[in-house]
Amino acid sequence: MKKLKLWQKTMIALFIGIVLGFIFSAMGGREVGWIAVSMKACSFVGGIYLRMLRMLSVPLVFACILNSVAKLGDLKQLTGLGIKTFLFFFVTSAISVVFGLIVTMLLKPGAGFTMEELSAASYEATAEINVLDSITNMFPVNIFASLTSGDMMQIIVFAIFAGIAMIILGEKVKVFASFIDNMESLMFKVTDLVLVFTPIGVLGLMTDTIATYGSKVVGSLVTFIACDWIAALITIVVMYSIMLVFICRMNPFKFWAQFKEPIMIAIATLVSVATLPLGMKTCTEKIGVPKSTTDFVLPLGATANMNGTAVYFGLIVVFTCQLMGIQLSISQYVILVIQSVLMAIGCAAVPSIALVLSATLLTSFGLPIEAIGLVTGIHRIVN
Repeated sequence: MKKLKLWQKTMIALFIGIVLGFIFSAMGGREVGWIAVSMKACSFVGGIYLRMLRMLSVPLVFACILNSVAKLGDLKQLTGLGIKTFLFFFVTSAISVVFGLIVTMLLKPGAGFTMEELSAASYEATAEINVLDSITNMFPVNIFASLTSGDMMQIIVFAIFAGIAMIILGEKVKVFASFIDNMESLMFKVTDLVLVFTPIGVLGLMTDTIATYGSKVVGSLVTFIACDWIAALITIVVMYSIMLVFICRMNPFKFWAQFKEPIMIAIATLVSVATLPLGMKTCTEKIGVPKSTTDFVLPLGATANMNGTAVYFGLIVVFTCQLMGIQLSISQYVILVIQSVLMAIGCAAVPSIALVLSATLLTSFGLPIEAIGLVTGIHRIVN
């Protein structure tokens, strides 16, 4: 019998977890003793897996970005590639958010809820978001604090500056450059070891999540999920496919087929960093992208090109407005798109981080954060 690949094992585990979760939920969930013990075990296993993934993110991204910048060896190449990369990330994320807003306004997931705690009378139009502050916060004050807190954008900014310094110093930092190169190889091997546990981790996470919240994923919450998924599909199937055809001159069907393993890992784990080893290998070996470009763009994209997270930020704000029966102005929608993209660029690439940061976004718009409680249970399904 042919040995199953990692993504195949992961998808099987995902399906089994969903089925077990609904069975446990139908049988009484945590109210039944043995089910409560089983769910606790699932949560324990899933929690360890998530901690291992979070363990990887900072050293892996730091080593990849620093090593890729240093290996470019030419400041002109860095300037050109860097500007194009960030511009691409911002534009694609902004378009994704617009897709999400349009879908959410059409399907109106919040229109089916009635919450006494939320009312239009309590709303104050305070969408005075300081975009300049958001950009300023990307630059670290204390890199050690940034490393400790896992502030990815600040870590990336420091790594880029350090890489530029290594290019300028050249042979003087040859030993350090070798150390960083070895560190990157080490982190990829550690990542490989952690990914072995992906099917077990996904099984535990999905069983616990569906068993706890499965019966509540009905009505308007299903519409909420649909809005997120439709926006994601439009982004992938329409926007990126058009770019592949007209910019990259590639067959999109062939491209997606070659990337099926990283895509399946991303869907199952919801962690961009977890796809890096397979994604980088696919780019260089199957697509033919130069290694220097792959080593710079993909690690950066794993934390800064989080289209799904940006869509979620826009979706939760409009969803809350629908709950309250209010309408944002055109200028507020523009600010929402910009802020959603900036927050997505700056947040860490770990599961559920958007759930935490969405409270900050809602507050900045003068909206109550109680709406977050409605989507907490389904967050793993939509982001």
